[in-house]
Amino acid sequence: MALAGKLDESKKRQQKVQRKHNKAHSRMNACTTSTAITAEEKSEAMKILTVDYMSSEETGQESAESEDERQAPPVTIFKICPLPWRSDRANSIIASMDRKTQRKSSNRAREMCRKRNNGDPSTRQPPSSAPAWAVKELPLRS
Repeated sequence: MALAGKLDESKKRQQKVQRKHNKAHSRMNACTTSTAITAEEKSEAMKILTVDYMSSEETGQESAESEDERQAPPVTIFKICPLPWRSDRANSIIASMDRKTQRKSSNRAREMCRKRNNGDPSTRQPPSSAPAWAVKELPLRS
């Protein structure tokens, strides 16, 4: 039984890692195929379209509010753990790439996307190689 639990945990960890890689890949693809941004802007954007800059996600269940919803199977959602150190400019670039990816998705792909809600901020630190414009100053905790 313990082995099954370890395998299940390993599978969940791998799914989280794979979701980050998929997000990074789709955002990079949107950036490279975009005709609306200049080569210089693409070069800057590509610096932050890596796994290190992708928000973490936790799997959760959506709570039922009505009697009918309680009888239906629970809906799996993702809780996004935003990166508090990511600058407004970096967030804007990432949001722009997400919109481009969404527009290029088929109706079926959009329907299959899981619902995402904001969760607690991530505790991860920025990458040491982060460009200065991609990281914002955070207030020191006392």
